[in-house]
Amino acid sequence: LVENPTNAELQWRLARALYDLSEVEKDTTLSKDLVYIAMKYATQAVETDANNFACHKWYGIVLSKIGDYEGTKASIGNAFIVREHWQKAVELNPEDATSLHLLGRWASKIASISW
Repeated sequence: LVENPTNAELQWRLARALYDLSEVEKDTTLSKDLVYIAMKYATQAVETDANNFACHKWYGIVLSKIGDYEGTKASIGNAFIVREHWQKAVELNPEDATSLHLLGRWASKIASISW
């Protein structure tokens, strides 16, 4: 990233690596920090290449995780943004099983909410 700061492939992969680290980190403060840093790189990735399905997939994954730290109101507020990014990922690469799975899980979770 130092030599090529606008490389979306590196940005989304860094976001993914930071997210993965946050999942195994025992220190909750450090885990939270890793997620917010991952969000920075996921955002940069989408801004750098809006036509890269993986950028949208990981943006949605990281934004969804942020709801764990910001609470229910933020999760609800971000839910449709997450869906938009996963829908875009599926539109850009309809063969990506992970994006399809994420979108299906999103729909299932929304359908299970008692109104």
